[in-house]
Formats: sequence, structure tokens, C-alpha cells
Amino acid sequence: MAQSEEEYNKRLFLNPFFEYASLLWGAHAQDEPDWTYILNFLGKQQNVAAAAQVHFKSVFKASISDMAEFGQPVGLHLAACFGLIEAANDLLGTYDVNLKGFADWTALQLATMFGHEAMVEFLIHQHADLESKDSLGRTALSLAASRGQDSIADLLIKHGAEVKFQHRDGLSPFWLAIEQGDESMAQLLLEHGADIEMERPDGQTPLFYAASEGLEDLVKLLLSKDANVDQVVPYQVLKGREEISDLLVSHGAAIEWIEA
Repeated sequence: MAQSEEEYNKRLFLNPFFEYASLLWGAHAQDEPDWTYILNFLGKQQNVAAAAQVHFKSVFKASISDMAEFGQPVGLHLAACFGLIEAANDLLGTYDVNLKGFADWTALQLATMFGHEAMVEFLIHQHADLESKDSLGRTALSLAASRGQDSIADLLIKHGAEVKFQHRDGLSPFWLAIEQGDESMAQLLLEHGADIEMERPDGQTPLFYAASEGLEDLVKLLLSKDANVDQVVPYQVLKGREEISDLLVSHGAAIEWIEA
């Protein structure tokens, strides 16, 4: 595994297919009838660390110094990234299902981020901790909410994932859905107890945020769920958004000109 950006870039330069292989080997592995080679690869920590470094650096834009702050990913984490259930099942004889790697992500959190629902369900049945938090205080449900993984979010909730909690930044899974403008995820979380009035650290409510960002469908959803309209909305914020202004006024909102 490279110890500096210079060493990393040199490795990619000298090995033109290294990045391609690190990012896509798992997709090709799905079609491999003999898992012996895959398990041998995932069982060698030096190989895993090098491949994971390229994978996380490319996908998550992580720096070498960022990755150095956390534990190294192991074969189980890479198997989760690619949805390789058979490999994960074998590797669970070596690694704890809740072992954390880069950014304090567990295999469950990685499978969630990459959208591998079958892997998520498999890990849940292997007693993966649904409430394990990453370096930012986010659980698997948080990561599902931030990436629009509705079916995985529903699966996590059905198995008992907590909906109402705050991350270290003061947000929540519901707020991540709001910020993404994801109406279906927001509705799912509301149906399972998300706090429709939870304020961000800057004092904005979900309704105020959705209105100010021009997210009309979200505004309609929140109003249909009886979101409080007491927070005054500055006229400047809604200028040119007559449909949203009309919706808010029809529900009793006060829209006023506020001097800067």
C-alpha cells in the first residue's frame, strides 16, 4: 500500500491497469465459477490493502493521509463493496462481522453504500450491528438515506434500525434525504417516525429548507404530513417560485421581506 501521494501516483503510472483492476475486479468475480482464486486474493492483506486504497481513493476521493487515520480494510470489506456473498461467508470465519476499516465503515455500511441489498440482508443475518457509526456518526441507514437506497433503508428499518437520532454534524437520516431532494426516502423515514420538525444546526426546518431550495415535491410531502409553517420564509428566498409560495401561503405560512 502506498504511503504517500507521490508513491501512489507512481504506482498507477508504472501499472496502467492497476486502477481498472482495483475498481472492477469484483464485478468480474461475480462470473468466476472457481472462488479459490478470489478467496486467496482476499485472504492476503497486502493485496487487499493495495486494492482498497485505489478503490476508496477513486470512489470516495479520499487522500492517502485520510486513509492512514483509520484501520486498514480487510477482505470482508472488499467483498461487501462488490456484493460477493460467498466470499464474505468464508471470510467471516476470519474477521468479525462488525470490524471497522476506512472511515470506520463496517461491511454492512459498505454494502449499503454500494447498493448490494442481498449482501446487506446476509450481513444482518450474520448479526451485523445496525447502529454501528462511522467517523461522522452515520449508521447504515444514514448512508442508505444519503444515496437513495430506498429498498435497503426499508430492509434496515424492518430489522430494527433506529430512525430518530443525530449525527455528529447535527443532522439525521431524514435530513440527508431532505438535502438530496429525495421525496420517496423522506416519506419512508416519516412513516417510521422521523422528526418532521428537526432543525439543522443553523435553525432551518426541513420545510424551510425544501422551500428555499425550490424542492416543490418535498414541500408538498411535508405539508401533507402537517409540517409546521410558523417559521417565517423571507420573500427573497422564494422569489420566482410562485408555486411554492402559493402552497405555503395556502397552509398559513408568513412570507415577508426581510432586510439583509
